[in-house]
Amino acid sequence: MSFLNLGGPGLFQGCPGVTVTIPLPLPDVVPKPTVRVTVTQDDDQQCNATLECSVGLPEVTYEWIPPRQVLLEGVGGPVQKVSFNPSEGTYVCKVSNPASSNSASLTYRHPCSWTGESSTASSCTATGGLLVLGHLLLLFLHLALA
Repeated sequence: MSFLNLGGPGLFQGCPGVTVTIPLPLPDVVPKPTVRVTVTQDDDQQCNATLECSVGLPEVTYEWIPPRQVLLEGVGGPVQKVSFNPSEGTYVCKVSNPASSNSASLTYRHPCSWTGESSTASSCTATGGLLVLGHLLLLFLHLALA
């Protein structure tokens, strides 16, 4: 077997005296996001703020989960602008890639005060590990039949 490409380069070599090299790049586990708030308007009637979320990894998906039904502008990126009348609630930034996801939250309290609380738990998927295991099984089956 020579080259195999499924979600990234993989080199599998088999011959008498079998040597197997498996450099399969898997995405990094998503670390705990850093969340930040910039208040742009603060009065008794209105609180406008920009919520920012970052993890420092390329190729991740950002999702902001608001409390109740709050109007979100530009959903789906690392920066989220919010505007609402005084209410309280927690905004969660969820960051995902094929390997894992992680989240951090910001809680709003009237009048326009924010507290941040980051999650230390991550949700990992077994997809990457199953792909490697499947490729190894196919390789050994191929070598056994050769």
